[in-house]
Formats: sequence, C-alpha cells, structure tokens
Amino acid sequence: MSSFSLNTPGLSFYSIPLVWLVGIWPSRVRNALIDRSVPRGFDTVQQPLSNVGRLHEYPGVKPETAEEVDRAEGAHKNALEMMPLWIGAVSVQLAGNQAGLDDSFMNAASFAFIGARVLYNYIYLRQSNRAESAYRSYAWLASLAIPMTIFIRAANKIRLSRSA
Repeated sequence: MSSFSLNTPGLSFYSIPLVWLVGIWPSRVRNALIDRSVPRGFDTVQQPLSNVGRLHEYPGVKPETAEEVDRAEGAHKNALEMMPLWIGAVSVQLAGNQAGLDDSFMNAASFAFIGARVLYNYIYLRQSNRAESAYRSYAWLASLAIPMTIFIRAANKIRLSRSA
C-alpha cells in the first residue's frame, strides 16, 4: 500500500485536474441558478454563453438571483484566466527536475493553491458587500502569488546552477 506525503514525487501534477474542477464549480452553480429561475431553462444548443446576460431581461427573475449568477460567472471566468498560469507553474517541475525544485515545496504549493482557489470561489459566490469583496481580492492575490513564487524559485535555481 502506498502512502502520500509532501515528499511524494509528482504529487503536484494531480493538482491540475483538481484546479480545473474547482474552476468548473462556479459554472455549475451558475447553471443551477438559471435552471431554477427560468422555466425550461435557457438555450443550451445555439447560444448557451449568452444565457447569463439574458437572465437580467427575463421577467420574474429576482435582482439578487441575477447578481448571484453574475458572481458565479465571474468566478468561473477568473478560474479560466488563472488555469494556464497554474499549469505553467506546475509544469515547471517537468523541466524543474533540472531546476531542482523539491517535491515537498511543489506539493505544499499545490495544496495551498487549491485552498486559495476554493476560498476565492466561496467568497466570490457569497459576498454581499464591499468589505467582503476585499477578502475575495486577498484570496485572488494569494492564489496569484503561489505560481509566481514557483516561477521565481525555478528561475533562481536554474540561474544559480548555471552560473556556478
């Protein structure tokens, strides 16, 4: 029986599909809200990406529901923007074997990134005032700092190893 620890080689690569799932979560919330608010739902064949905008025009949809759908859409789009950065940072470990980034750092960074993205989505979906939106920004900054730290550490490791 195998066990996992922060020193397990390659564990950070499992974070890529997990981060994708965390990014999809707000779109599922968005779709569920639309389905509950609009009888028979909206177009899922020809223009499903326009459903969020059309929700505001649909009679009988509460403004707070439309705002919640907008927040879910925003959280989902932000996840799509952050995903390539995370894949690039984790993939540094592919070449990062040359850079010498250790497994415990990469695995801890992966757990921290997933946690920051879950927190970001949770705050984004639940925020209701300006102060709460500031916490969302802090969670976003934390999730941005993690892959940037990986890039910088890898670059420093490569630079120092080649200058010696």
